[in-house]
Amino acid sequence: MFRKVSLIMLAVMLVIGLSHSAFAALAAVGPVNPQNGFPLFYQDGAGLALEMCLDGDGVNGVCAFDPPIAGNAFSQQVGFGSEAFYWSADSLITIPSGSAILVLALESSWGLGDPLNGDQFVFSRLRIRIDAPVNGTYVVTHPFGTEVFTNVVAGPNAINSTVDIGAVTPAFNVALSGDVGPFLTAVAPAAPLGFVGNPLVDQTVTGSPTGNNFFRVQGPAGSNLDGLGGTTVQTDLFAVQGKIFTGAVPANLVIERATYTRNAQGVAIDVFALTDPTNTATLDLGATITPTPVAMTLNSGRAYAHVTRTGAVTLPATVSVTSTPVGNPPTTLTKPLVDEVNITAYAYDSTGQRLLIRAKSSDTATPAPTLTAVGIGPLVNGQILFNAGITTPPPSITVQSSAGGSATKALTVDKIQ
Repeated sequence: MFRKVSLIMLAVMLVIGLSHSAFAALAAVGPVNPQNGFPLFYQDGAGLALEMCLDGDGVNGVCAFDPPIAGNAFSQQVGFGSEAFYWSADSLITIPSGSAILVLALESSWGLGDPLNGDQFVFSRLRIRIDAPVNGTYVVTHPFGTEVFTNVVAGPNAINSTVDIGAVTPAFNVALSGDVGPFLTAVAPAAPLGFVGNPLVDQTVTGSPTGNNFFRVQGPAGSNLDGLGGTTVQTDLFAVQGKIFTGAVPANLVIERATYTRNAQGVAIDVFALTDPTNTATLDLGATITPTPVAMTLNSGRAYAHVTRTGAVTLPATVSVTSTPVGNPPTTLTKPLVDEVNITAYAYDSTGQRLLIRAKSSDTATPAPTLTAVGIGPLVNGQILFNAGITTPPPSITVQSSAGGSATKALTVDKIQ
């Protein structure tokens, strides 16, 4: 059970000498479910999206989770207690000295342990525990990588390694960088309809990015891990759980920038976005600029459009980008269209106590936008110059435009020109 954790990233390795090699292949996190404050789903690089597994009572069904806490109204609302899972795959090998345990999971919990709105926490888990029979080096191979434990001292839980990577709300994307993924799914026995496994049944699995759909422990000479004098034990059986997300998976989309340049001859609009590499992306400039929408150039998930028009043009206040995946509904986001601000000088003369700010807008049409140095005042003819009396200049300056753009620049000292 996961309790008393409030760190943004947690990595605990309670062993001596661990060499770590793993593959991470979780690709996306869904929007927040307003009912419980957790993401609707997590999606792996193969496109499989899983929602939180909360069917049944948490003990006897296809989902394993802590039942809701009596008397905790929010726990009753979200449907579980201290922990639940988007996905997990556990494996156990019995050895003469005890056991070897592997836990792989994408888990939902709470930063302080008990259900509390605003304290939602999602993390990936890679846990290995082995009752080592003899001293030495142990090598563990699992579906997502290989771990080498050196200088192990024999005893119960001699190898006790847990790596949890995640964050409290709203930084649910941190769990994507963990050591699990893509999601393993059951092969035999087959998973129940709508699920990737059954945690009450041992199953063979598929999905390892290395092809290692097994849990293997290799010990030093004399470890007798198999009870027959051998130093290697292995199983391909896992207890797997996860519920397939059946809702529409919206396309990933971020508009990084939407800016324009304008002069007496016309305008140029530049829009940059990030989306799924297999999607198509279009830019809608509204009714004042035709034709629209405009197909964006897409390369490895980066989308870009450059649109020019001559003559007098009425600029839209916002632009919209639509990303359309295959077989799922599109995602559309809007972003204000702003000018580009270029701070060409922010300099200080320490001897004369002079300060210079010089900037320009990409909009040179008449009337030109007003540029303002935040905390200082408006620029006149593109600059502000204090000829004396500045004893403590700000280390950086932000210039904002009345057309929406802004820029920040660090101070250079003794370089006024």
